[in-house]
Amino acid sequence: MVCSPSFFTSDLTKVSYRVSLPNDTFVSATHLGNIQLTNKVVLNDVLCIPSFSFNLIHVKRLTENLTCCLVFINDTCFIQDLSTWTTIEIAEVRSGLYHLLPKAVPPSFLTDILSCLSPNFPSVAISVKISMDVNNLWHFHLDHIFDSRMNLIDDLIVRDNLLINKTFPCCICPLAKQHRLPFPINSHKSSSIFELVHCDIWGPCSTNAYDVSRYFLTLIDDLSRTTWVYLLQTKSETRKCIESFYHLVETQFNCKIKNIRSDNGIEFKMSDFYNEKGIIHQRTCVETPQLNGIVERHQHLLNVVRTLFFQSNLPLSFWNDCILTAVYLINRTPTPILNNQTPYEVLFNVKPHYSHLKIFGCLCFATTISNRRRKFDPRGSKCIFLGYPFGVKGYKLMDLSSKVVFLSKDVLFHETHFPFKSSSPTNEEHSPFHSTSAMRYFPCPSHSSDSNCSPSNVDNTSTSPNSPSSSSSLVSTPKDVDLENLYVFYDLINHETPSPSPHITLRKSTRNKTAPAYLQDFHC
Repeated sequence: MVCSPSFFTSDLTKVSYRVSLPNDTFVSATHLGNIQLTNKVVLNDVLCIPSFSFNLIHVKRLTENLTCCLVFINDTCFIQDLSTWTTIEIAEVRSGLYHLLPKAVPPSFLTDILSCLSPNFPSVAISVKISMDVNNLWHFHLDHIFDSRMNLIDDLIVRDNLLINKTFPCCICPLAKQHRLPFPINSHKSSSIFELVHCDIWGPCSTNAYDVSRYFLTLIDDLSRTTWVYLLQTKSETRKCIESFYHLVETQFNCKIKNIRSDNGIEFKMSDFYNEKGIIHQRTCVETPQLNGIVERHQHLLNVVRTLFFQSNLPLSFWNDCILTAVYLINRTPTPILNNQTPYEVLFNVKPHYSHLKIFGCLCFATTISNRRRKFDPRGSKCIFLGYPFGVKGYKLMDLSSKVVFLSKDVLFHETHFPFKSSSPTNEEHSPFHSTSAMRYFPCPSHSSDSNCSPSNVDNTSTSPNSPSSSSSLVSTPKDVDLENLYVFYDLINHETPSPSPHITLRKSTRNKTAPAYLQDFHC
């Protein structure tokens, strides 16, 4: 801003603006134009305020219009051209303000002053400038190649003019070539159980479970690698499950959770609960699930779940029982991460028992309750085995005739027969509930409708390593599905023999395969 129109050199325009001052007063601007300070410095869009008795230059507008920077040394300000590093103008302090000096200054004025302050400055400045110019030139000529590649060029023109020690940063290379840094191997190991708990949510599943579950919450202790799973209908139930798990740990193991690691999902934002219990909430960076890889990828868990599906051929609406059974078995499986011990053994210091384990989805007969049967009623009911209920010394079964899910200890198993599986292995691919349905839908979370064959209202919430599977009760209202008709349908399609497919020899790759470092936590 200037105080007289006589300072303008071009593009003078009359205006009527009101300018607000820091003391909450307003002044009028009458003209707008350009002012040429020197041969190289031109100020655009300068206002003329006649009521002022001085002229002002805004530093931000000055650096925006000119490719320059300001260097302050004692009571002097140097305006430096960034492209040539020459001095454009200087200003001195008078009455608390910097006054621009009208006299001309040599281009090397600042460099000369710095050379007096530091004898080594000239050599440093010259070497940096030459290195930046030459390296930039050949770096741009060769389309921003890496320095290691540039040093391999044997051409004399390039070699004679290239400085190996590059001291300038290229702003174009990061925009075109920057990639994510590699993830280091996780070397952290907790010193006690529940010092660190990893948690994550999977879902929604493409098909709702028969208990209307769509998600499951996974909790893994970092030391023992013991896994707990809670079935959820909505993500809003996460807080209730984590609080329940905290009280379970506090009561059953007489210790407290110190750290919880999760992603940035809003369902894990419970700062009031963490502050009250003294828990440190560790969060991963955005779109970086590898930082919580122990729980995030679910690789081993989903592998076991798919195995149970393909073996039993159950409808997809039974994925909740597959999840709970898979976690129950994983907690009792030795792993190299724990020196070939089981998570159950590390957590409880006791080896697990295996005598009660049965094949998931197999045919079984449960003894009927005596006070509910008459003299000539059947003493057993035909069922299918669905897993190990939490907190109950028994098995979880589904009656094939009434579709009722219940618990029983008196069970006779036929582990070589699977009611939902075709009797002929060659015709399994024609079964309406063949495992390809699970393969196609289960690993890919999305919204979908329920399966056609599913018992409903079954209380399946969580699974724990120190008890079989999930908490269940004598529940459920059957769906309108006739399983006996399904068996007849299976018998009909078993008489069809698929045509043999021609044998195709596939080429095997000779390429060496190395898994990423962050996958070393997973062992199937």
